[in-house]
Amino acid sequence: MATLISGSTGVDKIQDGTIVNADIASGAAIAGTKINGSFGKVLQIKTAQFTGSVATMSSSWVALPDQLSITPISATSKLYVTCQSSNVWFRNAQFGYQIFRDGNQTSSSADFWQSYVHNSSGSNIQIPVTVPCVVTSGNTNSTTFRLYTKGSGDYHKWQDISDGDRLMVIMEIEA
Repeated sequence: MATLISGSTGVDKIQDGTIVNADIASGAAIAGTKINGSFGKVLQIKTAQFTGSVATMSSSWVALPDQLSITPISATSKLYVTCQSSNVWFRNAQFGYQIFRDGNQTSSSADFWQSYVHNSSGSNIQIPVTVPCVVTSGNTNSTTFRLYTKGSGDYHKWQDISDGDRLMVIMEIEA
């Protein structure tokens, strides 16, 4: 038997656990602030596309021009950051990439590469590369992520091609 909620009966007459999903109309609107759970939800997404190319080879971390800023909504959220290029050229080289946050490495190790490639051949090789990173926001201040690279060898070029620019994405996910 259904319980009628009106101004005279009040909601204090409903026992905990008596309302289930089947009792809620399919068109009912529930505010996002009322949704709770450990599943997380996307709070915001920032994207940027870049064109042009950068040829570099250094045994120290070198900043590439690809960077994107975000102001987190929550200090406890996770920031999932990816950088990708559809077209990386290299020859007789080994090199890696890492995403830095506000000029600091996101990895706990100075030599950790979030993405690594190696080619001992004297021929040019062209491949797509994706560099991922997940960090806790830590605060609600604006923060900038930038792609860095280092390596050794003959030749390395991070670039776009006419069909596929470089892309950077930051997704803020509620923890």
